[in-house]
Amino acid sequence: MKTGIVILNYNDYMRTIACADHILLFPSIDYIVIVDNGSTNNSFENIKDYYKFLHSSKLKIIESGSNGGYAKGNNIGINHLLNNTDSDIIGIVNPDITFENNLGEEIKNQFLKYRDFAVLTGVQTDKSGHISKRAFWRDLSIPQFIISMSPTLSKLQSLILGNYVFKKLNTSEEIVDVPTVEGCLFFIRANVARDIKGFDEGTFLFMEEDILSWKVRNLGWKIGVIKNIKFIHDHSATIGQFISYLNRVKIMNKSRRYYFCKYLFKGKKSGKSIYSILELISWIEQMLVMIPYLFIKNRIIH
Repeated sequence: MKTGIVILNYNDYMRTIACADHILLFPSIDYIVIVDNGSTNNSFENIKDYYKFLHSSKLKIIESGSNGGYAKGNNIGINHLLNNTDSDIIGIVNPDITFENNLGEEIKNQFLKYRDFAVLTGVQTDKSGHISKRAFWRDLSIPQFIISMSPTLSKLQSLILGNYVFKKLNTSEEIVDVPTVEGCLFFIRANVARDIKGFDEGTFLFMEEDILSWKVRNLGWKIGVIKNIKFIHDHSATIGQFISYLNRVKIMNKSRRYYFCKYLFKGKKSGKSIYSILELISWIEQMLVMIPYLFIKNRIIH
C-alpha cells in the first residue's frame, strides 16, 4: 500500500519545512504534497527555495493562488494525490504535528487488518504528553449539537458522564471506534476520499471533520483511533497566530450554521430558523457568564 501526505501551509513555512523534513525521512511515506494556501509572507517562495536542490518525485509543492480555507486547501493536495499518484492511503498532517517514524507503517498495517475502517489516526497528546480532550468527540447529532452550543449543558454533560475521550480509550481494544477525529492528523483510504469528494468546501475553517465523518459513516465505514500510536499536536499554533478570537468565533458560527442546515436538517428551510434561535440563546448564555466575570475582574483591578 502506498501512502501520500498533504501538509497545508499558511504563513508558517518554517514549521511546514520542519514537518516535511521529518516526514521525508520515513520510508513508509511514499509521497508528500505541500500546499501553500495563499500565504501573504512569501511562504511559497521560501519553501520552493529551501527544496530547490531536492530532486525527488516524493515531494510536490503546490501554490493554491488564494486562501480558500482549510477544506479547499487540503482538497488541492488530496486531488493531486488521487489524480497523479498511486496512493492507497492519504494522510492529512498539520505543520504543528510531530509523530514517530513507525506511524506510517503502523497505519498501513492496521488498514490491512481492519478492512471496515476508512479513517484511522493515533492518540493525540500535547507537548507534555497529556492526552488531548479534543482528540475525538461525540457524534454531532441534533441533540448533541444543541448541547455543544451551550457552555452550561456541555459542562453539565461532562460532569455527569465524565471525560468522553478518556472513557473511550479505557478499553482493551486495539482500535477504538469513534464518531469523529480532529483534522490535525488522520489517514483515509484513497478510494473513500474519492467517493466522498474530499472535504466539503462550504466551510472556511471549523466543522470540516464533522462533515467528513458524517459522509464517511453515511457510506457504512468506521473511524478509528489506534491506541498504541501517539502524536503531539501543538494545538492551534498556526490558527492562533493569524486569526483573532472574535474572528474565530464568527467563522465558527458560520461553519456551525452550514453543518446544521445542510447535514442535520438536509437543506430544510426550518434549519436556518432553528439554528438562529440556538445561536441567540448561546450568545445570551455566554454574556450572562461573562458580565459578572468582567465586573469582578474590573473591581479587583481598581
